[in-house]
Amino acid sequence: LVLKPTLVGGVEATARLAGLAAAHGRSVTLTAAFESGVAHAHLALFCLALGGCGADTGGEGAGGGGGGQEGRDARSVAGLAAPSDRDAAAAATAHGLATYERLAEDILMPPFRSLVVADLVDLRGAALALDATADAQWGHAEREHLVRS
Repeated sequence: LVLKPTLVGGVEATARLAGLAAAHGRSVTLTAAFESGVAHAHLALFCLALGGCGADTGGEGAGGGGGGQEGRDARSVAGLAAPSDRDAAAAATAHGLATYERLAEDILMPPFRSLVVADLVDLRGAALALDATADAQWGHAEREHLVRS
């Protein structure tokens, strides 16, 4: 099942649909709808939170519903501190996150394209890039205040 979270109603709707797919033995692939690197990084981490979004590495289930590079196999690696079975599942997961290649610029620091090596998304790098981007945009002290609120 290919899901575009921004088009199906957000994180909660996507999680609900992913749960239904899992209950019926189907894998899930998260794709983007021409969002920035910030959204791509969040999608890669969201897929890990969903348990790896299936284990389809053949590219067949990695489709993004669009033309071009959308359906490329971009598996997540270098997982966050998570149970090893989730890291293993995420390492074999396809994501349709190639629209980042079409961005002339990216607000994510460093740009999302630098987090993808041989079609693998560096999840630890994605989390660090999101923090660095938030710090640069709002400042570390303000971000800490928002987190505590």
